[in-house]
Amino acid sequence: MTTHDPIHRQAWELIPWLVNDTLEKDTRERIEAHLCTCADCREELAFQRRIQAGMEEDLSSGGVAAPVALVRLFERIDAEDEAAAHDASHDPLDLDDRRPATRPGTRVGHARTNRWLVAAVIVEALALGGLGTLLASQHDAGNTTGSYVTLSQALQPAPDAAIRLVPSPTLRVGELQALLGEAGLRIVGSNAGGTILALGFDRTAGLSEDRQGNAQRQRIEATVRQLRANQAILLVEPIGVSSATPP
Repeated sequence: MTTHDPIHRQAWELIPWLVNDTLEKDTRERIEAHLCTCADCREELAFQRRIQAGMEEDLSSGGVAAPVALVRLFERIDAEDEAAAHDASHDPLDLDDRRPATRPGTRVGHARTNRWLVAAVIVEALALGGLGTLLASQHDAGNTTGSYVTLSQALQPAPDAAIRLVPSPTLRVGELQALLGEAGLRIVGSNAGGTILALGFDRTAGLSEDRQGNAQRQRIEATVRQLRANQAILLVEPIGVSSATPP
C-alpha cells in the first residue's frame, strides 16, 4: 500500500488509538477495513500491540516505573528484530505470536520513527506518567475521541520546553533515555512523527523558573554543546532563548 494514499496515512497515524481502544465506532470500523488490505498497517498494529502487552507485563511485576518499563520493552523488541530480521514464517496477523512482526527483506526498525508517539499514547492509556507527557503539546488528555495530527504538522513545544532535538533514527530508546537522564532532561513534546523532540529540564535539576535568567541560559547552552558532541544527535538547538552557542 502506498504511503501517499490518504486512507492509508490516516489509518497508520490512528493505529496507537486503535491499540488503546479510544477510537469512535465508525472510525474504528474504517481503520479495521483498511487493515484487511494493508500488510504494512497490520504489521505496525502487531508491533504496537506488542508494546502494549510488554508494558502491561513489566508493570504488573511491580516496582517498575513507566519509562523504565518502556525502555526495557524496546530493548527486548530491538534484540528480537535483529535476531529474526529474515524470519519468513512469521505472520504479522497472528497477534498472539510473540516473535517480531518482520517480513523477509524488511529493514529492521521499519517505519518505527513514530515509536515515541506510540509509547506516549500507550502510556497515557495505562494512566501512567513518565513518557505520557510526550503528547502534551498535541493531544488533549481529556479527549478520547481519537484526535490526531498529521505528520506534516510542526512541533509545538510545551511551555517548559528548553531544547529542540532531532535524534538519529538508529538511536535506540534506551540509549536516548540514558543520554537525556545524564543531561537532566525529559521529553515534554514532539511532532506527530516523533522525529523532533522538545526537551525540558527535570524539575529536580534546581533550575530557576525564570527562563531568561543567566543560570538557566548558561545551563541550556552547556547542555546544547554536550548533546551536539554526540554523533547520534542530528540536530539540537535552544528554544526561545537567545544563545551564542555555535551550531
